[in-house]
Amino acid sequence: GVIEGMTLEEARVKEPEAYEKWRRGKGCPGAEDKGAVMDRVRSGLADIERNFSGKRVVVVTHGGILNIVHRILTGEKFPGKIPNTSISTITKSVGKDGDWRIESYAVCDHLGEGEFDNKAFGGVGEMG
Repeated sequence: GVIEGMTLEEARVKEPEAYEKWRRGKGCPGAEDKGAVMDRVRSGLADIERNFSGKRVVVVTHGGILNIVHRILTGEKFPGKIPNTSISTITKSVGKDGDWRIESYAVCDHLGEGEFDNKAFGGVGEMG
């Protein structure tokens, strides 16, 4: 959207209305709508299944996409924050009728206490 490529401070100053709308989780002018993002994530999961069935795949993404993956798999938003650097594990049963299953979600056991300021996006704790 209109704040793409800006730091949080730049967006707050240059596009204050768009920034506030985005910060409140109400989207951003010019950005992809939630339905389009859900379709893109579903397509990505299908691509992984088609191209890597039975193999281990590592995907690096941000909390917004992880929230959508959780919603696709469970029908619900993840009930909490998805911290930066957290690890989520989902599996896909092999076979035509196999289902995706969440093994773990937003786990930070690999980080020692105080090792990382784990507030979400931009260090302000607003996303997740």
